[in-house]
Amino acid sequence: MLALEEPESDVMSRPPRDPKAPLLDAYIAWRTLYVTILLVVAMLGIEQWELVVSGDLAKARACAMSVLVISQCLYTFSCRYVNHTALHYRVLMGNPWLVGAVVFNAAVQVFLVYCPGVNTVWSMAPIDGLR
Repeated sequence: MLALEEPESDVMSRPPRDPKAPLLDAYIAWRTLYVTILLVVAMLGIEQWELVVSGDLAKARACAMSVLVISQCLYTFSCRYVNHTALHYRVLMGNPWLVGAVVFNAAVQVFLVYCPGVNTVWSMAPIDGLR
């Protein structure tokens, strides 16, 4: 059985990280670049798709920004475990500040997209979510 997280006793018994080691090793740098490319492709892809479907640039911007925010929020949960799956309930239990930050981020995104006046400042329009 694959353990999803190490028991605290195992974590505390490990030697400390070498202070001369780089903060971003090759794997983390590759993963960051890979996820960045995926997020940009998803954001631009949904923007182009919405332009084709509705022809409304403001809605396309709102969709693109929403996809970026949702993707970043999901990626933060994925970062909790580098070598294990994030599809487990423990991802939500480990850090209550992370869950709070994601909820706050989602609330700000909803405010930016749906609040009249605010969305026009950002050149966005409300989206219906039915497509």
